[in-house]
Amino acid sequence: MDKMMRVLLVAVAGTTMVFADTKPEVVSLIDLKQEMIENFMQGKLSNMVVECPAGTVLPLKLSMQGEFLALRSKEEIPAYVKILKTCLVKSAGETFLVSLDGKNWKDFSDFFTGKVGVQFQNSEQGAFVGLSCELNHRS
Repeated sequence: MDKMMRVLLVAVAGTTMVFADTKPEVVSLIDLKQEMIENFMQGKLSNMVVECPAGTVLPLKLSMQGEFLALRSKEEIPAYVKILKTCLVKSAGETFLVSLDGKNWKDFSDFFTGKVGVQFQNSEQGAFVGLSCELNHRS
């Protein structure tokens, strides 16, 4: 192997080691700008980790549409989601990985377990539809 080839291989190996040790940028969920959110959701920010800190309260926007059901509301009733446990989320191509410690990452479906429910009830105030969601850490 000639001298030029050895220099090239050393340079490539060194560059690989430098970039392998690059720590991801951690950004709090509440500090994300719209463009960052869009790029993150499209998998374009693979070196960014989104921290979802416990105690964060986010307004909830509900949408239901389609051939059979649509969400209709006479007035805006604010609903909020509160994050109860801090977790980290990062993009991995077309999927998202979740972690509690920033070291052990799992696919969303391997990290969480839970259920979604829909109920129909009739009371003295009239009939209503209830939606429920339970989301827990899969041990």
